[in-house]
Amino acid sequence: MGALLRADPTHSLVKETSSKVKAQVKATVNATTFAKVEYPCGDDAKVAGFTKYRKRLVDGTCGIVTATPFCGDTHGFECMLNEFYSAGCAGVSSAPADLCEKCTDPHALGYGLDKTYFPFDVEKFYESDFSYFSTIAHDEVLRTELFCASMMMVQDGCASGTTVPTCFK
Repeated sequence: MGALLRADPTHSLVKETSSKVKAQVKATVNATTFAKVEYPCGDDAKVAGFTKYRKRLVDGTCGIVTATPFCGDTHGFECMLNEFYSAGCAGVSSAPADLCEKCTDPHALGYGLDKTYFPFDVEKFYESDFSYFSTIAHDEVLRTELFCASMMMVQDGCASGTTVPTCFK
């Protein structure tokens, strides 16, 4: 691949035979250049103390049969929870009283919980142009799993002071 550059003759540091300089550009592209899509994954400094809680939350969520398809690679799910945690649980401070009962019941989750069950702030928080976030947000079961996990964090004071989610004790 080549490019044609015009040099300014009054500021040129090379001896030119014409007013045109030919330059070549070499680009290296590897498989991960296009295969890996970055998305937000929380504030590293804030998330450092959250990893044990998050692991137990993800393990508990993935232990529910409805979440199995979404748990092969949990990195994206973990990043979404990291973002929520880093944002102080999006300012949400209370969870429904029956959260553990509904969010650990495979039958309730299989049908999906009503959108109005979760605070609107949680739904707005996860709206994103990132394809991974969008995929989860547009799948009723996956969205419910993510919102349940997020609200479990809220229930536990935005995952503070504990490493074990209340709903998975």
